[in-house]
Amino acid sequence: MRKRPPRRTVIAAVGKTFGNIATHRRDISTDIAERLAVFDAAVARGEQPHPPVYREEGGEGPPTRTWDGLMSTGALRALDPDLAWRLAGLYNELDSIGDRRRRYNAVTESRVFGLDPDHADAWENGRLKPEFRAYVEQLRELGVANDRVNRNAEALRRDLERDHRRR
Repeated sequence: MRKRPPRRTVIAAVGKTFGNIATHRRDISTDIAERLAVFDAAVARGEQPHPPVYREEGGEGPPTRTWDGLMSTGALRALDPDLAWRLAGLYNELDSIGDRRRRYNAVTESRVFGLDPDHADAWENGRLKPEFRAYVEQLRELGVANDRVNRNAEALRRDLERDHRRR
């Protein structure tokens, strides 16, 4: 049987995730919100803009391998059950966002990138076609999910730090 890793080691491992969320995920939220605002403003002016596209360099989802390591090493036993459960929920949210982003990217690559240069084929009778309305809605939902995981991660980070200081 493996020796249980110290709490400090476990908290340091998950700290990398929180650092990523604190910086990069906020940037993602800002980028998505700005792209949607530009699109919505153009539609409000009666224009027919290109559907907003969010792309990210690197992987198609948030880094969640830390969770795999925590599970495979038994490191979660170093945390209180409530904190371990909340951490599991956070990583589940991150996985879900990755799945959503992969679906969004599939539509981006198969349909949106294939639009004619004037992107008029995304519009019909002055309205965005249903499949492209759904695409824009997917991006809105990604922004909402990203904001939610940011809030959840921040609350969990504070609780882990508070718990760590008490010990």
